[in-house]
Amino acid sequence: MLRYANALLGEQSTSITRLIRTRRLVRCRIALEDPLQGHRTISDIAYGWGFSDMTHFGRSFKAMYGVSPQHYRSLHKNTRSGAQR
Repeated sequence: MLRYANALLGEQSTSITRLIRTRRLVRCRIALEDPLQGHRTISDIAYGWGFSDMTHFGRSFKAMYGVSPQHYRSLHKNTRSGAQR
């Protein structure tokens, strides 16, 4: 089954592993933007979405979004506070 899924995804230049990691990173990004989750630490969010190594998470996040998770969160805190004024 896994081989078949990877063969199908291979046609789109991806794999099950990359697809899952991408979806988990998207969920982490959404959590970092969410003002209701502002009390959670970045590591709590990452662990909650299945990342067990913070170095790997930080590198993966930066590769996908161009900034570290901490910088991403601070950018969105500034955007939210500016929008509320």
